[in-house]
Amino acid sequence: MTNVLKESKYMKTCLIACVFVSLLMSGCAVTSQSSAPLVLSRVGPPRPERIVPNNEGTLVVYSEWMTSLAGTDYETRKHRDFMILLPDGSLYRKVRNAPAALFEDPAPIVLPSGDYVVDVADSALGHVQIPVQITTNRTTTVCLTGEFDDHFKKLNLPPADLVKLADGRIVGWSSKH
Repeated sequence: MTNVLKESKYMKTCLIACVFVSLLMSGCAVTSQSSAPLVLSRVGPPRPERIVPNNEGTLVVYSEWMTSLAGTDYETRKHRDFMILLPDGSLYRKVRNAPAALFEDPAPIVLPSGDYVVDVADSALGHVQIPVQITTNRTTTVCLTGEFDDHFKKLNLPPADLVKLADGRIVGWSSKH
């Protein structure tokens, strides 16, 4: 009989230990309702790849889209290349208007502050020259595609604040103001 009592006492102890361990483990279970939210670091704009010195600004030209297969199995799009002229009409720089083969954004061009002329071809209007002003630490954007027309129209700006092509496409802000 004493063996049976010892065995019974041992079984009770094991049973109590199993219940205790089960309760302890269930208290550690993680559920989405009771757990704290995952907190991440603050997100912000990307860091500039290049700090522009104080006497330079940036020019971005959304010229007409060009589509090609470029020797690959997939179609690529890029903005038409253009030239930057000095006010006297002399060539300052030829621009390949795509920073890399797989990106569709136009190439940002860093220029010394001053006046220039963007010289570009347009299938609807032919040869187009747009005078531009580059201002220190600012971006001058020229758009020949009409992509930003809706944005400009929503601003309800006076017509004198905008520069337009002959067909009505908005090219950008007027620098006369």
